[in-house]
Amino acid sequence: MYKVVFFDIDGTLLNPEGSIPQTAKDSIARLQEQGVETVIATGRTPYAFEWIREELNIHSYVSMNGSYVVRNGDVIINDPVPVEMLDKISRSTGTRGHALGMVGTDNTAVSLANERVKDSFTEFGIDVPLVMPEYYREHAVYQGLLFCEETEMSDYVDEFPQLRFIRWHPLAVDIQNEGCSKASGIEAYLQAAGLQPDQAAAFGDGLNDLEMLQFVGAGVAMGNAKDEVKQIAHRLTAAAHEDGIRKGLIDLQLIEA
Repeated sequence: MYKVVFFDIDGTLLNPEGSIPQTAKDSIARLQEQGVETVIATGRTPYAFEWIREELNIHSYVSMNGSYVVRNGDVIINDPVPVEMLDKISRSTGTRGHALGMVGTDNTAVSLANERVKDSFTEFGIDVPLVMPEYYREHAVYQGLLFCEETEMSDYVDEFPQLRFIRWHPLAVDIQNEGCSKASGIEAYLQAAGLQPDQAAAFGDGLNDLEMLQFVGAGVAMGNAKDEVKQIAHRLTAAAHEDGIRKGLIDLQLIEA
């Protein structure tokens, strides 16, 4: 029934130690042997999960929450944030003393490396990026990163209604073009593959997975997922470190027990 399966990375493919459980590797290999397309769907930039693609033999991905999408090496979506918008955000964050992250396909930079930046990246085992305040003037930026607490968010939301702000850490938020999400990226991917949403399944755990899990035919929330994600998911599975991928694929009858 399901011809393609989309997998989030952090908290879904990766266990708390930052590695891929062997049961997940074996299960994804079985999907591939059966001709099911396997795709990564993540907020990360492509260079930050190249090792995961190599380890899982996956060559398709919905990255940076849908702003850069690739199917078998072909770019389907290439939707950077406009430079003039980044210029406004840069001035706004500078005035408030907040750090701004700028994510490209090959690198990430920040306007300053304060404790919020360090805490956010190191928690996911990612090196703190280079400090390059004007990175966006010379490189395409597909996603911004705003390092602020929840109570500091409202001013930005009011000031930039044309942007989406999605929290991925108590101290950090993704900034996207309005209308851009994992779901919009998956929609374009399915069109390119000649498939319908009900032929797709997806696994996720975070707030940036909400639209994705609702859009596909079978949205599976990990056992470690946030409550909001579990409430909208079609199915639940075990946590990432408790063989959640394998158990979820068995539940979908995509692999045998």
